[in-house]
Amino acid sequence: MKIRRSVIFAFAILVAGIAVAKFAAKSGQANNGKKMTLHVTLLDGGCDGEYMYLKDVGTQAVLDSALVKDSKATFVHEGGIDKFYVVDIRTNTIGYRGCVVAENCELTLSLSSREMGVAKGSPLNQEIQDYEKETNSLRKEMRSMTPEQREVAYAQLMKKTRQLYNKHTNDAVGAYALMAGELLESSNPQEIQEVIAIMGPNIKNMVPIKEFVTMLDAKGRTAEGSKFVDFEGSDEQGNALKLSQFVGKGNYVLVDMWASWCGPCRREIPNLLQLYRKYHDKGLTILGVFVWDKLENLKPAKEKEGILWQQLIDSNETATKLYGVNGIPQIILFAPDGTIVKRDLRGKKMLEEVDKVMDNFMPKKP
Repeated sequence: MKIRRSVIFAFAILVAGIAVAKFAAKSGQANNGKKMTLHVTLLDGGCDGEYMYLKDVGTQAVLDSALVKDSKATFVHEGGIDKFYVVDIRTNTIGYRGCVVAENCELTLSLSSREMGVAKGSPLNQEIQDYEKETNSLRKEMRSMTPEQREVAYAQLMKKTRQLYNKHTNDAVGAYALMAGELLESSNPQEIQEVIAIMGPNIKNMVPIKEFVTMLDAKGRTAEGSKFVDFEGSDEQGNALKLSQFVGKGNYVLVDMWASWCGPCRREIPNLLQLYRKYHDKGLTILGVFVWDKLENLKPAKEKEGILWQQLIDSNETATKLYGVNGIPQIILFAPDGTIVKRDLRGKKMLEEVDKVMDNFMPKKP
């Protein structure tokens, strides 16, 4: 159960940095009734002379830019209730981000550097405003709740999100519920399929949604009980290295997909070291799969953490795509015949699961 906001949404609204072209700002153009005019105010200042970008979440395209002056910027652009836009600006010292259902009318967006903003000035944007006000209050209360209380409150939060989505299965408000409301991430498999089944084409064709559905399909093909899916990367010297060189060879294999920048990944390394020392000579292989990171970061991380097992470098994101991974660490236990025993192993659960299978795997002393 998660209290954090959506990983999908965080990924979906990333705007390319130095590669982004600076489009001509349209500040001051008249609204002819067929365009969206978005007036943005930066409440904490600090960005005058910088460009703010307008991005289409659905296509992942940067649509426009506007120069910030006196902590304000204006965009005039094509709107429509099926269009879900974000604005983004970031300097070395401060950053702002906000979202908008791009209705063809005058909209305002007041942004704080401390939180995501939502546009005002239209019925659909107001629905998101109301949803955010209600759910943010609940999220804050959840911080001081017991685990049992949080489970109940989280179910209420997801119910409110589902209600919002059910009203807007083919417009930008529904897309917001899916992504910012983490509806796809938090539901069980049956609920996810129910959400997808009623999804209209405007949402279904949005790039982040298409990528997430593809990820779910891959995760289904590599669910517990399935045979492993092979992939190829390289070792630290650049030589080709395949998963099948380790998995399906008669040993249990624990595969750890990780990155040097990932705090939770590095916190699992002591647990992996414990299992390595306990079972390495008794039929357990551990393989690190280094993902979403630069090769130059691997050696320092290995030395600092004392990693003793081989690493497969997944520079093309093949492993994470084939196994439907959208968050790391992803630790998977494979049986001696290559069957996937368990996914999403962490901490005590991982130690107990490996202890159990190795106790049955190792020959008993007479």
